[in-house]
This record gives sequence, C-alpha cells and structure tokens, in this order.
Amino acid sequence: MTSTSPHHFLFPFSVPTATGSAVTLSETMTAEQLHAAALDQHRAGNLPAAAQFYARALAVQPDYAPSLHMYGTLAFQQGDLATALPRLKRAVELGHQTVMVWWHYGCVLLAAGKAADAVTAFQSALQQQPGDGELLLNLGAAAHQAGQGDVAIAALQEAAAKLNNAATYYALGRSLQEFGQAANARAAYATALKLDPTHADAALNVGVLAHDTGDLPAAAALYRQALAARPAMTKAAINLSAALQDMGDLDGAINLLRQILDRDPKEIEAWNNLGAVQQRLGEHAAAEKSYRAVLTYDPLHMVAMDNLASSLRRQGKNETVLDYPKMLVQQKPEAPQAWLALARALEREGKYEDERAALQKALQLQPDSAAVHDMLGTVEQLLKNLPQAFAHYRKAVDLAPHDVDYHINLALIAVRLKDFKTALPLLDSVLAANRFDQRAIAYRALALRLAEDIAAADYLINPEIVTTITTIPVPAGYSDLPSFLNMLVVDLRAVKGRGWSPYGQSVRGGSQTDNMLFAEKAPSIQAFRQVLDQAIKNYLQERKRDDNHPFLAARPERLHYRSWSVILKQGGYHIPHIHPGGSISGVFYAAVPELKNQEGWLELGVPGIEVDLPAAPPTLRVEPKPGRLVLFPSYMWHGTLPFSGEGERITIAFDIVQI
Repeated sequence: MTSTSPHHFLFPFSVPTATGSAVTLSETMTAEQLHAAALDQHRAGNLPAAAQFYARALAVQPDYAPSLHMYGTLAFQQGDLATALPRLKRAVELGHQTVMVWWHYGCVLLAAGKAADAVTAFQSALQQQPGDGELLLNLGAAAHQAGQGDVAIAALQEAAAKLNNAATYYALGRSLQEFGQAANARAAYATALKLDPTHADAALNVGVLAHDTGDLPAAAALYRQALAARPAMTKAAINLSAALQDMGDLDGAINLLRQILDRDPKEIEAWNNLGAVQQRLGEHAAAEKSYRAVLTYDPLHMVAMDNLASSLRRQGKNETVLDYPKMLVQQKPEAPQAWLALARALEREGKYEDERAALQKALQLQPDSAAVHDMLGTVEQLLKNLPQAFAHYRKAVDLAPHDVDYHINLALIAVRLKDFKTALPLLDSVLAANRFDQRAIAYRALALRLAEDIAAADYLINPEIVTTITTIPVPAGYSDLPSFLNMLVVDLRAVKGRGWSPYGQSVRGGSQTDNMLFAEKAPSIQAFRQVLDQAIKNYLQERKRDDNHPFLAARPERLHYRSWSVILKQGGYHIPHIHPGGSISGVFYAAVPELKNQEGWLELGVPGIEVDLPAAPPTLRVEPKPGRLVLFPSYMWHGTLPFSGEGERITIAFDIVQI
C-alpha cells in the first residue's frame, strides 16, 4: 500500500510596513534607503524592481545584512535556491538573527535538503518566539525530514494543540507513522478527519495503517472516503483494490484496476496489483504479462521484479528467473539499482558468491549506500564471514542511523560474534522506541543466554510461561469436531494462490497461502475465525498481566490477524523462525497424518541461528492433533520436525498484530 508524502512547511512572507511612496534611484542613496525602496517594491509584488533595489543596496554596502536577508528571500520565492541559501547564511553570520530571518533561513535550508540545519534555525526562531504554532509546525517538518523522531513528534504535538487544524494533525500523524507509533498516528489522523472529513491524504494514510493491521473493512471505507474527497486520487484507488483483494473480492479488485488502467495505461502500481490478483487466481501467465508491463515503464521496479520471479517459478520456468536482472545490468551497467536487482535475484537462487560480486559492483557505483552495505552484510553472513558482515552492517547503521532494520541486523551479527557491548545497547534502543519489536526481543533473549544471564533470558522465552495449548470447541452449525474439521480441510485445500516452499518463508516441502486467509468466504474458515476470536479473548482475560514482560504485557486493542494455511507433504517441515510482524502467534491443526515418534511435532524455543550456546534453552515439543490450538509469543523461535510418512499435515497459522 502507498501513503501520501510528508507534510509541507509554511513559508511566511513578512516585510516592514511599506511607505507607499514612489522612489527614484539616486547615486547618493544609502544602503538603508535603497533597502527601504526594495521593501516597498517587494511588498507590492514588483519583484524585478525589488531585486534591482536590493542589488543596488548591496553594491553600496556588500554586507548590509537586511538586504542579504530579503534578497535571499526573493530568490527563494523565485525558486533559486542556489542564490537564496548563501545570502541568508551570510545575513545570519553577520548577526542579523531576528525571528523572521531564522524562519526564512530554516525554510530555505529545508527546501535545500539540509534538514538538520533547518531544525537548528527553527529552534533559534522559537527561542525568540516560544510557542508559535506555525514555527512549531515547521520545526516538526524539518525534524521529520532529518530523522529526528522525538523532536518532530514533540513539536507537532504542541503545534496541533495550538493550531487545532486538520493539516497540523495530519502532519503529526505522518511523523507518528514514520517513527513507529502506529496507534497514535491513527488517532492523529482521526482528529484530522474529524476537523476536515474531506482531508483525502489523512483518510488514505489512516487507511494504510488499518490495512497493515488487517482491519480490512475499515481500510476499504477510508480509501473510499479519500476517493470521495478526491476522485482522481490514484493511490487511494490502488489501495482500495488491494483491500478488496485481501477481502476476497477478486472480481471487484480486477474491475477497479482495469478502470485505473483504462484512464492511465502507464499506472505501474495498478499493473503490479493486477498481477498479484491474477497470481492469486492461479493465472500465472497473465500475471507475468502484468509484471512485465510494470517493468516496461519502470525497468528498476524492485517489487515487480520479485513478483515476476515468483510468477515464473509458478509456471515452472525456473531456468528463466535470472534472465531479466542479467539483461538489466547489461543495459544499465552504470545504474546501482540494476546491480542490486541482480543481487536480490541471485540470493533467491542461493548463488551467494555471484551475489557478492554484484553488490561490490553496486558499491563501486554508490559507495555511501546504506542499502548496499546492508545487503553485503547479509551475503557475508550467508557465506559465514561474520566479521565482514559486522563491518558492512556497522557501515549501514553509520550511513542511516535512524533505520531500525539496520540496527537489528547489526545487533544480530553482534550477538553471533558475542559482542554484547554492541548488541544489547542496539536492541535496547530499538525496544525503547517500540517495546513490542519481536526481532529485538528474540535477539535480546539470545544475547542474554549467550552472556550467561540465563534467568533473564528464560524469563522471556520459557515455554512453560508463554505457551498455551488447547482444543477448540465445536463451531456453531456443526454436529461435532470431526465433521467440522473434515469440511475445513476441504475448504483449505481449495484456497487459491498457494505457493510451493515460497521464497522468504519457513516452509520446506509444502505449500502456503498468502497472509489473508481469514478473508476467504468459505463457511468453515469463517466459523473457525469466530471460534478463534472467542478463544483469544478468553485467553487474554485469563492471562496474568505483567507490564515488564513483552509478551505478558501485550494487549491488542482489537483482534487484527495475518493468517495463512500450510499443507506439508511427506518430508515437509518448517525451519525455526520468528514472526516479526505479530505479537501473539498461533497454529491450529486441521489434519494430521500418522506420525512416528515425534515426527511432525511443533518445536518451540530452538533458535534458528547458528550460535554456540553455553546452556541449552528451555524448549517444548507439542504433538499435533486435529482440533488443537497452540498460542505463543511471535518472538519465540518455532519450527517443526520433518515427517516421513504419507499424508498431509494441514494447518492454519496466524499472527495477532499489536496496535
């Protein structure tokens, strides 16, 4: 889904009161007189005449700061940043530092991409004029762009309280959303929409937040609200198509996408979403054409390249998966993104040495790319070169210090190297911003165990504390549990869009649906969802709360799921993994083949990372039984043991998102 761009700043134009009298240039005029004449013309909108007077004032007195300030301001109004910036900078250096000078200078700095310097300028203005709502709004915009989340949010919260308008609450929502406070962002956007129900950008962005947490009806309603306010808002229409797809209304999604493409055949996100719907319908050849349409208009579209590879695999064209990225680097050898695309494709194929070579080429072209260093860290880790991986991840963090993913990757490699002085502060900083970051909790527990702080580690991951095993009641409308499970198995097998051992997932030797299983309209799936809702509510009511524990403190406000189904065949299993996007995860067994010993059992607590633990972590193996429901923290490592017999192991898995 796409959101709208960050908020804008306010540029005030204010000059001293004009005299209203006509002025004729004279060789004897002082810089002050010429400046006054320039202000008259500037206020009257006669910019060429104003520029002439400012230039004459500076010819008489080159360091006349008021003219440097206003001549720079005039240049900015005319779109000439290269001229505006040095003039305003010089005025400030000369000590001309009124509120308006700092304000104008901050706006010019922000427009020039110097966001951190703009923050300083707006803060200087606020020292002279504390609590000014519009200045606070500008400070928030600059801090947002500079990646200073705490400063941005604090400034925008104060600005919103003072200005109380939709635009400022929208700006606050943007910063809250950007810096990981999704629930607070939704509240800010809701206030913006209360103040102005036609604020299309706020409706779109809060729709994205609802969509991300699985609240599909709310997301669709908000996208429609955005479209009602701005019918030509293509982003909202494309997102609505995605919501319809996720809700199972594939015909509605296709019709909407076709309408968008009829208006604009070059709308690449519509093509990409159309391909996703076609792929879900099993129309993989049609999906391939849609993804190739995206790449016709945007040859470097990374998501479309990934999707194209998926559609080729599903058509059995594995030998052609690398054709497009190889062609891309031949056509665009000087484009770093082309080499990155090839590297991503090579990683999917397990060709790590070739991937490293492609990334090194990208790094030559773009030495200060945090993304390239991060990918190099990953490939070095896959090649078991941990010190080299650490160096690249460290560089990525240095280049992009506000990117949480880079912090997580560096922390994980530090854990593997037993560098706890690096790992634990990084993980603590992530958790300070988001106490429910599942990756940070999992890696912190692992770091604590490696550091032999066993009690602290087990407090987080002991299955006896954080795991619940139960059997669901018979859903309404069914005579008994076996009858229900028989129908559920039939409906799960019929779900379209299954991928065999999909890339990036834990499944080996089986198929998996997408993450919106509960949007399927089959009665048995909906009946299970109703039973599950009640089981989770009961579980939350009965569970003892512990605000110091990241799982026992998790109290989702609403039950928003990511949900999918897996069918494992003979020899199939799940590698140990965690679920970064959830807070509570679970698995339900619809059908279980005949198993020998503990084959096919769920295994909780065994890390999916190669580390030399000083003591084995507490683990739990759970026997899969039809009708059994297992709940555990999303940060808990879990996988399954392979089974050797015939038959199918059919499950429903889900995450509950913390909002």
